[in-house]
Amino acid sequence: MSSAKVLRTIIGIIGMIAHLLYLSLLQPRFLHIYKKKSVEDYIPTRHIALVMIHGLWVLYGLPLFHKDGILVTTSNGIGCLIEIIYLVVFLIYCSDESCRSNTWYSLASGIPLVLVLLYGTSLTESESLSTLHITIGVICDVLTTGVDIKIALTYENVPVWFYLAKFINAGVWLAYSLIYKLDIFVLISSGLGMLLCASQLIFCSNRPIKPAQSNAADTLPQLSTYVGVV
Repeated sequence: MSSAKVLRTIIGIIGMIAHLLYLSLLQPRFLHIYKKKSVEDYIPTRHIALVMIHGLWVLYGLPLFHKDGILVTTSNGIGCLIEIIYLVVFLIYCSDESCRSNTWYSLASGIPLVLVLLYGTSLTESESLSTLHITIGVICDVLTTGVDIKIALTYENVPVWFYLAKFINAGVWLAYSLIYKLDIFVLISSGLGMLLCASQLIFCSNRPIKPAQSNAADTLPQLSTYVGVV
């Protein structure tokens, strides 16, 4: 195994850890929901989107497509499980039937896309796998970047630590995508994620500091996290 491949593997493992730590940033929000036995005004839009995005990244990194993509698949597989746990907690304590129904409907609309692509993968001839892989990569980049832009443009009170954590996570995966073997789709999603986070960090540095709030959960973003890649 070449030194470049070993370095890429090490960076990928660091990226996987960074990604999981990044996803765990919302844990206080869901602990708050658990203790209050109420979701209050929290909306799980981001989590619904990320279940589908993580699922697509899992497909993208499968050995069938990508011999060196197992870390991408593993990272996003665990990330998808974390997001599902968050959604389960939300659904358990959501007292608004319409909100609960909308959450189930959104999940039912998104998950079939992942399942159809997975089924299509099992039927696709080897010479067509490259085209399918590119298609999945493009969808991953579009959805990941779309969620990032939605957060950046819509949510003005997202705390600085959120963007800082995302910036570091995206930076690690950017390095991963450039070492040993170029991974253009991970490069695009991570590169755009870094640019968006850098712009938001600059914006936040010039934003007036608001008085500290009494409830720590109130400082958590309402749509929240992502990863670029992941």
